Amino acid sequence: MWKIRVDVASLLEKIDDTIYGASSDAMRAADEIYNYLKSASEKNAAVKALVAEMRKRYERPSKKSADGKKPADDGKKPEDKKPGGGDDIQLPSEPPKKPDGVA
Repeated sequence: MWKIRVDVASLLEKIDDTIYGASSDAMRAADEIYNYLKSASEKNAAVKALVAEMRKRYERPSKKSADGKKPADDGKKPEDKKPGGGDDIQLPSEPPKKPDGVA
């Protein structure tokens, strides 16, 4: 069972890497298209409407507060993605020991 677990963990790590790489490539291509269309929108009203629609996908909440001032830095680090802050895949350095009398 231990070997299967190690093989599956390795496979999951490769899948995660593939997903990350594909997402990165897709975002890079979308950025390139968006920038091209932004340039073209200066001369074409139809493209301008398309860019306005795409812009919604790129909007981020403002880091400034409602009064226009940047909020004070509280010195806290951002929280980890995963509760506990551990790695996504955890493998002990060696398989667990079997209790006495177990083959």
